[in-house]
Amino acid sequence: MYAVMYLPVWYLIYNCLIFLGYVGNRKFSVTASPESIKRAEELARGVPKALAFNLLNLLVDLKTQSESNISGQNGKKALDSNILAAIQCKLLI
Repeated sequence: MYAVMYLPVWYLIYNCLIFLGYVGNRKFSVTASPESIKRAEELARGVPKALAFNLLNLLVDLKTQSESNISGQNGKKALDSNILAAIQCKLLI
């Protein structure tokens, strides 16, 4: 039998807030680790289109990307509008 460890709520909230960074504006609730966001910015080298592709690859897995598009047309699902808005907001900052 495995021992179940109960952590206090303040400990969980404190650790979650440290390791999550918001992409774009907080109102979109799109989070990723600050290190991965910084890495995406470094790989883009100041090119906005490259940053958009890097953030899309960071936030949306490849299977979802292959099954969907921005508009949701041609028999595919639409990508999450919050993720798209967060990427767009990040590019404008």
